[in-house]
Amino acid sequence: NIDLEWLVKSMIIIHQPVLFVGDTGSSKTATILSYIRNLDSQYTNLI
Repeated sequence: NIDLEWLVKSMIIIHQPVLFVGDTGSSKTATILSYIRNLDSQYTNLI
């Protein structure tokens, strides 16, 4: 969802946390993973 991706980007730029809540299947995880995959790997550390 373009609106959610824009929100994540906007919050991260100003160093604010983001919490996604919603029904199962509402693309919460997919939206966040899409954003993280586009970050430079030197800035990410996934466990």
